Amino acid sequence: MRKSDKDRGKRMLGILQGTLNQFRKESAAATNAPQMAKRRQVDARLEAKAEQEKERLRKERAELFRCRREQQLEVALLQQKMRIFKGVSLMTSLNQGDGSIPTQPGNQISSREALINRLTERQAQLKAAQLQRIQQKENGTASARGHSERTGDFLQRFLQAKAEILADLDEASEKLTESMLSTHEITQLLDVTVLRLEELQKSLNDATLYLTAFDSEQARLELKSLNDQFQIKREQLLPTKKFAFTRKAKPSNPTESSQSLVATGEPQSLKSPRKETVTEALCTFDELFSLANIRGPTTLHLPKASTYGDSDPLSGQSVYLADLTDCTVHVQGVCGNMIMRRLLRCRVYTFPVAGSVWIEDCHECDLIVACRQLRVHQTTGCRLGLHMASRPIIENSTGLNVGPYPLDYPELQKHLQEAGLSSTVNLWSEVEDFSHPNKRLTTGSPNWSILPEHEWKHLAPIGV
Repeated sequence: MRKSDKDRGKRMLGILQGTLNQFRKESAAATNAPQMAKRRQVDARLEAKAEQEKERLRKERAELFRCRREQQLEVALLQQKMRIFKGVSLMTSLNQGDGSIPTQPGNQISSREALINRLTERQAQLKAAQLQRIQQKENGTASARGHSERTGDFLQRFLQAKAEILADLDEASEKLTESMLSTHEITQLLDVTVLRLEELQKSLNDATLYLTAFDSEQARLELKSLNDQFQIKREQLLPTKKFAFTRKAKPSNPTESSQSLVATGEPQSLKSPRKETVTEALCTFDELFSLANIRGPTTLHLPKASTYGDSDPLSGQSVYLADLTDCTVHVQGVCGNMIMRRLLRCRVYTFPVAGSVWIEDCHECDLIVACRQLRVHQTTGCRLGLHMASRPIIENSTGLNVGPYPLDYPELQKHLQEAGLSSTVNLWSEVEDFSHPNKRLTTGSPNWSILPEHEWKHLAPIGV
């Protein structure tokens, strides 16, 4: 065989082997293509499932953290409420009246005690409901119940709580008409009612997760109606309709009176009683614990110069500040409650308040307050330094900045105890905006914000 034939044969063999190998590769690829596609689909599903599992775990951790935070806040609130219970129980045991002589002593005492005992029972029910809600969150039992059953239970409890609150307020009005309740007892009742309204609002917000839109809106309207009725009853029990100073006996020596005015340094407008007639239905405020119609700049103090010895003249008193402009006010005593109205560019520094504080129509002010309940209405551009036993409530207000209570003085701990406040429980940053849809979300309202920490020192009095 010639050499050229051998070479041609080798080339042909190589071509045949290459063709065979190509055929084998194409056959293998055609066979493995479905398997590879299926494998890619399985890998994609596994990756998607892994991502879903990671997202679920992240949400569970976030929910667990939120639940723990809510539990801590609820426990702190429960501790404060228990202190209120003890105060009410102590008041009941002491059986202190309002100083008047009853026509039927036995009936008067038992009736007042019955009302106070009923308030204590209401507080115990609130505590039980809160503990039950915490237990449900821990065990996850709430999610296992049917939506219709949970809706029915909530609406029944909601309407029953509303009826009980209105019944207690009506009974208190009757007792007040018969002079069977003291001012301190009325204040205690109103404080307890505010806590009950807050608990109703919280339960409604929790229930919106399973309530229908119609039921949720109806419950919201019922709660709004209840709040409106509470405000009406509050004005009846502790009226604040109009300001007027208590008339004092006219001094026999006019020269002596004018000299006392100069000595005390108080504005002349505060030393002269109003000339207009004030009906008995309007609220009267003691001149010694009130400041009104003053334009500064000036610095004012309460209590005013007097001879009280070592006792605190503000104890249990109502402090009223109204129509002040460019004033710095120091309230140096543990008062019973406080009202601030129509203040402009003022700085108010208060010692702890045993009851509630009402702020209305104040603008561009620094207001330093430590109290049990705080309500802020129609107020703009103010800085608030707070020590709170309950969540501060704002409504129809904008541009508010909140920070912690800046006052620090030797008797602070003593005054906190006298006011029924705790140095460890302070909800100053848990503001609720009742005029904003996200009022339960402390960061959801644009009407308030936390004051930057480097500005907290500016809340303290100048020179402190």
